[in-house]
Amino acid sequence: MRSTTMTLLLSVVPSLVVAQSAASEPSPMQGFTAQGRVQAEATLQAARDKGLPEQPLYAVMLEGQTKAATEAQILAAEQQALVRLEAAQQAMVSAGHTAPSDAEVIRGASLIAGGVTSAELGAALEQTPPSQSLTVALDALAESRIDAAASLEPAFGGTTAGANAGTAADVGGNAPDGSFSATANVTAAAGAGLGTR
Repeated sequence: MRSTTMTLLLSVVPSLVVAQSAASEPSPMQGFTAQGRVQAEATLQAARDKGLPEQPLYAVMLEGQTKAATEAQILAAEQQALVRLEAAQQAMVSAGHTAPSDAEVIRGASLIAGGVTSAELGAALEQTPPSQSLTVALDALAESRIDAAASLEPAFGGTTAGANAGTAADVGGNAPDGSFSATANVTAAAGAGLGTR
């Protein structure tokens, strides 16, 4: 009888722990209408169908929830994140890298969010042999953008509007007009494993 009880406990307790931890995590679609859930899931399915990483999409939705963004703002930010992921993947494939990793696609999408065009991304990656990781080329492109922004600093103090050229939002994801814009830090959020299934 004791061994049966112990076996039952060992088989049930892990399931309860998993269910409890899943219940304590915030849902990226918490508070969405039925239509909003359908739209959010359709965007996630589109990412799956195209072989794109879903983590940045979950991260964008969770960030929107954290910032108390409206459902419409969150869905728009999720869609924009999908577009950037698609553009990054397409630039990599066009540059001869037929199977970029999720991390490379996410990093490329982050660069696009920061103002790098798909053409610039593709041109930078064409120099990397298809057998090599794209990490070095992506890092170099990011560094060149930082250097270019730094060179725009005014000689006699003050600020330069172009110093963060191409970014529509600050690091916290707030657009200049005060609205929610999840363009920053998708790499960090995805690297932290947010929203993975």
